[in-house]
Amino acid sequence: MFSDHVNAEKQSKLVSDWLAEHSNFKSHSRHLTREMLLKMGMTVIPLESDPELQDKSLSIFHAAMHTFGMTPALKIVESHLGGAFIKIAVQSPMALGIAPLAAPPS
Repeated sequence: MFSDHVNAEKQSKLVSDWLAEHSNFKSHSRHLTREMLLKMGMTVIPLESDPELQDKSLSIFHAAMHTFGMTPALKIVESHLGGAFIKIAVQSPMALGIAPLAAPPS
């Protein structure tokens, strides 16, 4: 990203330190605006500049949001080879303060 930058090493260190600083973001879900990234000197190509890429990206995003909203999935990592890792949240009834169902009579 900074290979053509006059101070490439210094700029990349500045950006990596900024991204790694917990007090700047506090969470993985914190949104980074285009303006913030440009201010840090990063190269930003607007998704809107490529309608086909935008459509594909938003389709993946919407599918992931539906999956997270309708399943106990917490994390999904997929490879280009078709492999996937899906972390599922499992809560016991006791953790929710709900008594477990009684066993059926024998």
